[in-house]
Amino acid sequence: MVFVAGAKTIDDFLSELAGYLVATGDWETADDQVSGGIALRHIPTNNYLCLVKTYLRNDDDNSYQKTTGIRAVLSSQWDSENNTWAGSYNSVMIGLFEKWGSYSATYEATYLNNYMDADNTYNISYWVDKYGVICAIANPNSYSPQGTSYTATVGCFFAIEYIPVAAREYNDGLSDFFMITKQNWQPRDLAEGVGSNYAWVCARPFSLETASKLYDQHERGAIKSSGNGKVYFEFPLYFNDSGRSIVAAQTKRWFFVEENMGIAIGDVISWIDEENAVTRKFYVAEVNSANRSEKFAVAIPYENAYEYPTS
Repeated sequence: MVFVAGAKTIDDFLSELAGYLVATGDWETADDQVSGGIALRHIPTNNYLCLVKTYLRNDDDNSYQKTTGIRAVLSSQWDSENNTWAGSYNSVMIGLFEKWGSYSATYEATYLNNYMDADNTYNISYWVDKYGVICAIANPNSYSPQGTSYTATVGCFFAIEYIPVAAREYNDGLSDFFMITKQNWQPRDLAEGVGSNYAWVCARPFSLETASKLYDQHERGAIKSSGNGKVYFEFPLYFNDSGRSIVAAQTKRWFFVEENMGIAIGDVISWIDEENAVTRKFYVAEVNSANRSEKFAVAIPYENAYEYPTS
């Protein structure tokens, strides 16, 4: 549907995203009274997606360690009275601020109230259509009260994809949604099955939420050959298990890019989809942050994003 890029506050980003999803015709507003967030119903599946600013534990043994950012929750029902998800649900955390260590200082509240609820902007690039959202957030805000050994701002890539059974490897009996995140750096130590209110990295609703990757792109990102000038890449696989042994689907809407291999941030990569006789373009965005030197690049849809078959 549309590619968007620019400096935005979190509130502006969430409002804009909701508007674009509703404009596809496959989504509708489920609740306009969610404090600090948005809630939509996916009409074809009758599932609900909520994105809300909050903080969650990032260590199952230490209640002081928190990740602050945007929690993305997919649920089977919605509680309109209490303005929250209901029924079966899984979530991932789109982290933008990290606090770790055993001290009790509540920096996560400062992050939420003074940065995410304020006029601070983030460099956000994303594609949105009826199949979901693919997004890269770079965080230029600098706030590290305990030094980068204990606190830091981080950037995050996330993908929330609607992939119908017809486009998956087999009918796994799960929902049609895949939810993954990847920060430029994260100090999470989460055990499988410790509970729902944690800063999970990936989710396969309504079966699994995990601190492990549920995707795989072999051993390197996209490169540009110095011989023929062509870009070579592969689309990541999605998995139904944290051991990455059960292949569920293959995305056709994003891939990681190798650093210093001929592809620059801001480049547009063209993929000739011969099966559908369409040229699809991808924008190379960088995920970085002010307090950490780690960074990575990811290619997200820019024009003519792939549309998964529904039958």
